[in-house]
Amino acid sequence: LAQWLYNNAELMEGFHKKAWVCVSEKFDVVETTRNVIKQIHGGTCSLDDFNSLQNALKEELSNKKFFIVLDDVWSNDQHQWRNFITPFQYGAKGSTILLTTRKENVGLVAQTNYQPLVLNTLSEDQCWSVFASSASFPESNGSPALEEIGKKIAKKCD
Repeated sequence: LAQWLYNNAELMEGFHKKAWVCVSEKFDVVETTRNVIKQIHGGTCSLDDFNSLQNALKEELSNKKFFIVLDDVWSNDQHQWRNFITPFQYGAKGSTILLTTRKENVGLVAQTNYQPLVLNTLSEDQCWSVFASSASFPESNGSPALEEIGKKIAKKCD
């Protein structure tokens, strides 16, 4: 869902800046800030210290409408979030930070305007359908042995 939004040209039309940053289990505010800057610029970022990075990000986002995806966030450390989020408050009205997480309490800690969309797990049949279509299983004259393996994988994916 997040990828669909991010890659939808029509929806992204009004945004001046956009970035997709995978955060994962280790939320390092310096590295995550650097990665947001890299994504916005589409290149490198030579800044090392947190204050310089925060100022650079503030400059990039000031008075601009942005769409930032922070993907697969695990950290619920309120202090880190307060430090990280500061430059984002300077964006134009309508700016959006979309956070994906597996843990509901992360959204509560990171919130400014918290509106969770909790996705339920797929049924085994739905998982198999997604898996099979992604693997082009029906078109590849799928064998029963491969189908059995695929269904086991899909079941583990939940």
